[in-house]
Amino acid sequence: MTKARKVIGAVAQVRQEFMNTPANLAKAVRAIEDAAKDGAEIIAFSECYLGQFPYWALYYDVSAVNFTKVITALYEGAVSVGGEECRVLAEAARRNRIHVVMGCNELSDEPGSSTIYNTQLFFSKQGELIGRHRKLMPTYAERLVHGRGDGRDLRVHQTDIGNVGSLICWEHHMTLAKYTMATLGEEIHVACWPGLWRVGSAAKGERPIEADLTPPFSCDAEVAIREYAIETSNFVLSASAYLPPENISDEWRETIGPTLNADYAIGGSAIVAPGGGYIIPPVINEERLLVAELDFAVRRLAKAQFDPLGHYSRPDVFSLQLHDPLGRELRYSAPQLASATPSRATPETNQRIVDESEKKHTVGD
Repeated sequence: MTKARKVIGAVAQVRQEFMNTPANLAKAVRAIEDAAKDGAEIIAFSECYLGQFPYWALYYDVSAVNFTKVITALYEGAVSVGGEECRVLAEAARRNRIHVVMGCNELSDEPGSSTIYNTQLFFSKQGELIGRHRKLMPTYAERLVHGRGDGRDLRVHQTDIGNVGSLICWEHHMTLAKYTMATLGEEIHVACWPGLWRVGSAAKGERPIEADLTPPFSCDAEVAIREYAIETSNFVLSASAYLPPENISDEWRETIGPTLNADYAIGGSAIVAPGGGYIIPPVINEERLLVAELDFAVRRLAKAQFDPLGHYSRPDVFSLQLHDPLGRELRYSAPQLASATPSRATPETNQRIVDESEKKHTVGD
């Protein structure tokens, strides 16, 4: 019998500097170094940590001059795959022997394109950029800023610590996206968010989105990460943005106006065990490096009770089909499960997928 492994995971809840990619990159490197000193083998960062999450997009109403200033800053702060920020992060990952999952605004690498994507970049502890995940569906007003990902962006990365995957924010409410990650063999999941929020009360004159400051939390992110851990029996490293008011300059407040709407960037990062219990509960209004042991014996126990790919699956009733622009097809259904070649991803099929994607969709220099 193979002994269950143990992994040290970390989530970086860093005090972000508004619209300041160089400063946030420097803070990220320090967090990576600190996590490695604590023995962490993987570290996760929040949604659009590099670049800037567009909190204001929901209510944005300013002059053309100020609008231009904001959009220009977004482009200037966006990360290019293979660019300087990637080189710095890759070197930090290699030097500290730690896997890094970084949320960012990513500038398209398609020739002639300038679309910005909401992206997570994966760096191995060998210092290699091994993949990226672009958010499949920007949420609501985010569509004014971000482009859409596609089927290439649902991928699980095989590493020495386990199979690592990710989803961004409300992708955790996309049932088939979650099931795809499970089907691809994911074991450690990274979730990233722009903060922790609750729906405001119209009767109290509140805004549609307010900070969710105290437990019991009503934010759907808190529910989603625990449900994800239940549905998949995976560990969840959940990274939420922490942007204190004093880290937004008066100049930017004047430029964007009263609709800045970043009050809910209060953190909320957490680490969840398979089965949905907290290892570290949400951390609010505090810069903190969350570090915890991920004991895969706990995952075995959760799988013994509920295994969505094994004894608690019904492929004779349900089927899954994943499409991507490269023609990759992933199917999970009864006829194929009965065949000699299983449809679920294996190390060989995952590598083939990577190889095929690399031919047309470069993710490195």
